[in-house]
Parts: sequence; C-alpha cells; structure tokens
Amino acid sequence: MMKVPDLTDSSPAHEDYCRQQCLENCSCIAYAYDIGTGCMSWARSLIDTQKFSSGGVDLYIRVAYSELDTKGDVIKIVRITVIIGTVFISICIFILWRWMAKHKARRNKANGILSFNRGEAHKQFPSENMLGDNLNQVEVQELPLFDFEKLASATNNFHQSNKLGQGGFGPVYKGKLLDGQEIAVKRLSKTSGQGLEEFMNEVVADTRRVVGTYGYMSPEYAIEGRFSEKSDVFGFGVLLLEIVSGRRITCFYDEEQSLTLLGLAWKLWNADNIVALIDPMIYEPCFEMEMLRCIHVGLLCVQELAKDRPTASVFVSMLKSEIVDLPRPKKPAYTERQMDLDTKSSQSSQNICSVNNVTITTMAQGR
Repeated sequence: MMKVPDLTDSSPAHEDYCRQQCLENCSCIAYAYDIGTGCMSWARSLIDTQKFSSGGVDLYIRVAYSELDTKGDVIKIVRITVIIGTVFISICIFILWRWMAKHKARRNKANGILSFNRGEAHKQFPSENMLGDNLNQVEVQELPLFDFEKLASATNNFHQSNKLGQGGFGPVYKGKLLDGQEIAVKRLSKTSGQGLEEFMNEVVADTRRVVGTYGYMSPEYAIEGRFSEKSDVFGFGVLLLEIVSGRRITCFYDEEQSLTLLGLAWKLWNADNIVALIDPMIYEPCFEMEMLRCIHVGLLCVQELAKDRPTASVFVSMLKSEIVDLPRPKKPAYTERQMDLDTKSSQSSQNICSVNNVTITTMAQGR
C-alpha cells in the first residue's frame, strides 16, 4: 500500500518478469508493478514515497543480503534437524531392541529344541555301539558325524525358509556350515514310518531295500542295491528321453508291445532314424540338432553299465555343447518288456500304459 517514488522507469514487462528484470540490472534499487502502468523500476534515490491506509501498490526495495533477517531461518533449520535426528535415533533404538528380543527368543527356543532332541536321541540310541549292532557290517566310525547343534545352526534352526521339500523320511532343509560348505539336511519326521535303518541305507543307498520309482532306477541299484552318482545319471537320462519323445517310460510303443521307451530309442538309433523319436508337438526343424543332441546324451546316460555313463558335470557340458564330439552310446538297460506267457494277460495289458495307479494314458498315432 505504497505511493511509488517519482522519476520512475516504466516498461510493459509482465508482473512475473518485472522482478527478474530488476535483479538483472545492477543499477535497479527498487521495483513495483501496477496493472494500469505496468512494470516500474528505479535506479536513483527514492523520492516522495508514502504509505497509504488503503490502495497503493507493493514496493520491492533491493538490499544487501547481510541486511536480511536470516536468524529466524537458521533457528528453523536447527529445530528441524534436531527433530529429525531424534526421530531417527529413536527408530534405530526400537529396531535394535526388537532384533535383540527376537534373537534372544530364537536362541532360547533353539536351546529348548536341542535339549529335547538330545533327550529323545539318548532314549532311542543310548550309545554309538547300538548303531553298529543294528546295521550289521556298518561301521559308524567310518561315517562323518555332525552334532545336532551344528546342523541346527547351519539351517537357521530348521527355518521354514530353508525347507527344500518333504519326503517319506521327513523334511529336507538347505544349510551352510561354518566353513561355507552348503549341505542338505534330512530330518526324521515324527509321523514317518522310516527310521535309523532306512537312514543308514541312504548313507552307505548298500541294501536289499529298493526305494525309488521303477523305470527311473538304474539296474545296479534295482538289482544289487548299489547306489552312486551314476544311478542319478540313469534317472536323468530316462527323464530327458521322456521330455524329447513325449512318451512315458511305463508305456510300450512298438507293434509287438515288447519294447520299453529305452528299447524303442535304441531301435531307432540303430536304424539311423532317431528323428522319429522326437515328439511332433515340440519338433521344430531349426532346433533339430539340439533335440538330437538331447537324445544322444539321454542314451549315454541310460547305458547298462554304470562305468559307461557320463558324470553329471560331463553330461551338462554335453548338453551345453561344450563337448562337441559325443561318444557312441552302448545298449541301454531295460530295452525289452517282460512278456507274460498268458495270452489273456498279454492282451489286457495292451490297453494299459501306466502301472503306478496314478495316471493311465492311451497313445494314438495317426498315419
């Protein structure tokens, strides 16, 4: 509400640009804007200024920065900084307290579990000699033994986030020992029908008990109970041939219904017609070489003798074409079906493609 000084310099500049125009002119000491007059600025002494009780315009005077009242701003900044710092420290203290409380509770729980398991283990197996007595020729001294505390620590006290799966024996957890070695830990379930004998069989898999899915078990494991890395390689080879062919290992496909999937693959390989094994639903000419390589690797994995099969690391390199030249496979195991001499039984079996009582699939091939 000021009467503007005399001797003004006027320009038609817009109100928003009036201030900027004054700041860019070192001689400008004041400016004002009036709708009727426009932008007014002064470069000389401000003469005949007066404040009205009503009306007038806003007069902006240019002063040195040192003359501005910045003390209030500093106080505001200090207050805001103190408040933010206090809140931040309080949150950190609360989070630390919660973490310590949870850690303490988890440690107490672990101690309780360890005490319980030690007591239960002592009730069932009061001495290590008992293990040897129950398992014939198995020498416990030859097996690596781990304290329960170490396994609980490695799996974060068997935390649910470390659970890999569940089997008949019980849940399986991933873990990491203090030296960084990653491990898988099987924990016997209270509801499991298995026990120490089955566990030791897996440790040493030399047993007369055969555990697994028929068709995927290697012959040395199914017949002699000898388990090794090559046994898993055999199962992988069967699975690989199933995927590429679109056929089940439990079905039979030739005219006489006498060959298994492995027998059919071997028959087509020897006839130099292995392309016929590829499932038409996934066949693509541009990927034929990759599919043929998968069949070739699959046949190498299902060879009858374990020593002829590649290791897991080798067949991975084969599939990735890191190993270019593949050896010629030898005859697979389980190439022929065990034929029933009873005619009626043989005829009825032609309608069944699965023997696991889970799914029944009928294959139809058009010409």
